[in-house]
This record gives sequence, structure tokens and C-alpha cells, in this order.
Amino acid sequence: MKFTDNLLYSFNNKSFKTKFFVTWFFIFLGISLSIVFINIGANFLKQKNIYLLFQYTGLFFIFISAISSMGSTQISNFKKNQEIFNPFTLFKISIKKIGTFIIISLIILLFLIIVLGIEILFSYAGTIKFAGPVIISLSTIPVLFYNLFCSLFLICLSIIYPLVAVETKNIYTAFKDTLLFLKKNWIHTLIYLMISSTVLYLCIELIFKLLMYCSGIAQAVSWNIKIGYPKIVTLFSGKSVFSTFVQQMVPAPDPIATYKEFGTKALKYLPLFKHFMKICYIFFISFILAFPLTVFSNLTSVIYNKIKDKE
Repeated sequence: MKFTDNLLYSFNNKSFKTKFFVTWFFIFLGISLSIVFINIGANFLKQKNIYLLFQYTGLFFIFISAISSMGSTQISNFKKNQEIFNPFTLFKISIKKIGTFIIISLIILLFLIIVLGIEILFSYAGTIKFAGPVIISLSTIPVLFYNLFCSLFLICLSIIYPLVAVETKNIYTAFKDTLLFLKKNWIHTLIYLMISSTVLYLCIELIFKLLMYCSGIAQAVSWNIKIGYPKIVTLFSGKSVFSTFVQQMVPAPDPIATYKEFGTKALKYLPLFKHFMKICYIFFISFILAFPLTVFSNLTSVIYNKIKDKE
């Protein structure tokens, strides 16, 4: 199949919807687990190490969900599977690979820790009398290039490794194949990732800005009743001419009248209602984010397969 035909086929209605729904599931699951761990960590503000452990673990779940969505997209793009996949079938196969995706995420995390650990150890050179500050001053450019190289390598590894891993049964073999692929095609990989990552960033930034202003208008229409909006949504809501106009036109909330009518009975259901609204927002936001991520992972998979076929 020609590259253009393969690209068009991977973005046809049936194929794209299959990848989208599986990506949506992983993103929803990752964000949900992340919020759970971040909320648990908020109970340990006085114990900084435990607090940070829960916070970073929560963010790590989002990273795992992104890795899993990349891998599931690659599975669906196999030539032998393109005709048979539906969302449920792809979901079942992807779940079987979830252990692989978690191990990949841990390997990438280990590399990140090693990269930062080397820099931290190097910083102790500054404690050397007289020569220490000079060494640190002269090493700023090498350290900058070290960070740039390691950052690009980790980004490439995060994107290519899941694609290679779904084709092999051995994580170690997949890692060697990934390094070999990057060694042979590092120029093409970097060029593509710079373009695609920029487009992905701009799309997410545009969606984020649009959600900010839409949220501001929605809050104004909803009488600015804060209970209907999780705290993070309220913080990131943006004001505009339209939201200010709507806020001036809609009636104001009357909590005193509500209290007189329902008394303390309404307070019993308040925590349950807040959790329900959080789930609804996670469901909605993950649905929005799944679209650009599906486009990115699908395009990456198709180009990766094309480059690999040429080897």
C-alpha cells in the first residue's frame, strides 16, 4: 500500500473512530488516577516527601496513558489488522499490552532520573575550593547542550519505543531496536517530531484558550454557582467581553433562599454532587484532548511504519 493510501486509510471514519475511543479511554483513566493521587497527596502537605510522591505519581499516570494510546494506535495500524478492528477488539488487545506500556514508562522515567542525577552530582563540583566556581561557570554551555540532547533523546524514546514494543515480545529487544532505529533515522525523526509536536502544542493551546473563554461564559450563564465547577476549572476560566455581558444580564444566585427552602438537607448531598461534577468534567476534558492526541499518535505511527519499510 502506498504511503498516501495508507495515510488516508488510517484517517478514514471507521479507523479513526476506533483509535479515538481507545485513546479517550486511556486519557480518561490516566487523568482520573492522576486526580485521585493528587487529592490524596494534598492530605500530606506537612510531610513534603510524601506529598511530592503522590503528586508525581499522579502525573506519571498521565504519562502512562499517553504511552498506552501511542501503542494502541500502532497496533491498529498493522496491515494485517486494519480490516478487523473495532474499538472493543483494539481495547482488549491494548489491555493485554498494558504491562509493556507501564514498563516502558518506568524505563523512560529511570533514564530521566539518571540524567538529572548526573547533573546533581556534577553540581557538587562547585564545592571545590577556588576551582569549583570556575568549573561551574565554564560548564554552563556544555550543561545546556547536555540538557538539550537528553531532552530530545527522551522525547524520541517516549514516542518511538511504544511503537516498536508492540511488534516484539521482549522489552529488551524492543529497546535495542528503538536505539537502532533512532541511530539510523535520527534526522527524519527529529524533523518530524519538531513539526508534529509544534502542531500538537498549538492545537492543545488553542483548545485550552477556547475552553477558558467558554467556561467563563458558561459560569456566567450558570449564575456563577461555584458548586457546579471544580476548583481547577474556576481557576482557569477566562473572562471576556461576552462573559461580562452575560454576567450582567443573568439573575444572581440566592443561597439564603435555597437554605431557607432546603435547610441542612442539601448539605448532605453536597460532597456527592461535587464528586459527580468532577467525574463529568474529567469525562468531558479527556474527550476534547483525545482528538488532537489521536491525530498526533496516528500520524506518528503511519510515518514510523513508512520509514521502517524503507530500511
